[in-house]
Amino acid sequence: MGQNGTLQLTDIRLIVSETELEGRGEETEFETGASVLDLSLDTSQVSLSSAQRAPTGSYTTLEFEVENLEVEDDDPGEEEDEGQNFDAILTEARDAYSNWPRQASMVATGTFVPNGGSPQSFTTFFDAEIEVERTLNPPLQVTQDGTPRSLTIQLNPSRWFQDSGNKVRDLSQVDYAYYQETGRLPSLEFENGVADVDSDDDDDDDDDDDDDY
Repeated sequence: MGQNGTLQLTDIRLIVSETELEGRGEETEFETGASVLDLSLDTSQVSLSSAQRAPTGSYTTLEFEVENLEVEDDDPGEEEDEGQNFDAILTEARDAYSNWPRQASMVATGTFVPNGGSPQSFTTFFDAEIEVERTLNPPLQVTQDGTPRSLTIQLNPSRWFQDSGNKVRDLSQVDYAYYQETGRLPSLEFENGVADVDSDDDDDDDDDDDDDY
């Protein structure tokens, strides 16, 4: 809730371009490919089960990125592979939202209720860039004969849609109709939209995020 009204979210989907674990030395590096993430608004948590596939080692840094899947022109072979991966991810995104634009990396749906007004629904696509880099303390240990601790990223969507002057962004003004008219997507770029990164044996408990802003 802000001074200008209330933003209520019903769905957020993200294109995670990569998740990377790094340790000491090149032999302890692990990276996953792109995927479509359906963010739970009840907890705003992302469980990185893919960490269980990491090679044996001690990992001290986690990197997690959301961005659109732009294909670089540097290497023709790499460009072809990335293009095929992009098409697969775009198909998955369009299974949920058939009108997902090629340059979008995030969608948010819900309603905006201005003070004293009526609810205005929206489906807003973003060219979003969200970057997370955290030190893992204690390090994530992956052994040959054991299952590593799971990792959980606690996202904080309440920061994503804050505007100046204690206001929230009225996403009904930049919904899909806006994109159809202008061909432009609103941008969303920051590195602080994360509350915490936890492992399953940490003692601290996180409060659930509310989906009303």
